[in-house]
Amino acid sequence: MFFSKKASGKVKTIDEVLSNDNFDQLSVDLVDMDFALVGGDHFEVHYHGPEDKKPIVTNVGKVLELKEPKVERKNGKFWEKAGIQINIVGRDDVGMLKVTIPINQKLTNTTIKITSGDAVIKQVGLETLIFTSVSGDLSLQKVKADEVAMTETSGDIKLEKVLVDHGKINLVSGDCTIQDSQILTELKAMTTSGDNLAKNIEVDQCDLQTVSGDNLIFGGRASHAQIGKELNGSSLTLSTLSGDNTVK
Repeated sequence: MFFSKKASGKVKTIDEVLSNDNFDQLSVDLVDMDFALVGGDHFEVHYHGPEDKKPIVTNVGKVLELKEPKVERKNGKFWEKAGIQINIVGRDDVGMLKVTIPINQKLTNTTIKITSGDAVIKQVGLETLIFTSVSGDLSLQKVKADEVAMTETSGDIKLEKVLVDHGKINLVSGDCTIQDSQILTELKAMTTSGDNLAKNIEVDQCDLQTVSGDNLIFGGRASHAQIGKELNGSSLTLSTLSGDNTVK
C-alpha cells in the first residue's frame, strides 16, 4: 500500500533573533511549542520554527511578553491512503522559543503558560515562577527561586541542583523528581497519579503521604523523618493518591 502526500501549503522554517531588549519580568503564552529560559551573557529572544507560528513580542515597562499566534493548520506532514492518514511531526514543525538572560540578572516575576510542549529553565535566578502546562515535561536545572508555583496536567517535573525558598508543585498525571537541591523554608509536591522522588536534598524534615503506594525514606517504610538539625526548620512534603513517595 502506497500513501500519497496530502496537499497543503508549505510553511517556511525560520531562525531569527526576535529581541535583544532587557527586561525584569517575563510572560510566556504558548500553544504547542517547546520553550527554554537559560542564563547567558546577554538578553536574547530566539525562535526556530514555522514562520506563521513566530511569537508576538511586546516589551513595555521592562515586562517582556511572548505569545504564540493562533494557527489553524495542524503541525507536521500528512500522507493519506483509503481513508488512513499518517502524520509525522518533526522539531521544525513544532517550533522552539529560547529566551536568554544574563546569569547575574534576577527576574522579579516569571509566568509561563504552555498548552502542549516541553520546557527547560536553566541557570537563572527568579523571584517568582508561575508555570502551567497541560501536556509536556518541565525541567529546572541550577535555578535559584524565592517562590515557585508549578502545575502540570500530563507530564513530568524534574528539579536538579535547585535552590528554592518555598512553593508548591501540583501534577495530575506524572512524576516529580527533586535531586541535589536545597529547600530553605517549605516545598510541597503533590500528584494524583504518579511517583515522587527526592534524592540528596538539603532539608530539615520530610513528610510523605500516599493512598495507594509506598512511603520509603532511606530504604525503610516511613512517613516522616527528621533529616536536618532544626526541629522547626525547612520542610518537604511529598503527596500522591496513586503512586510511591521515596526519599533517598
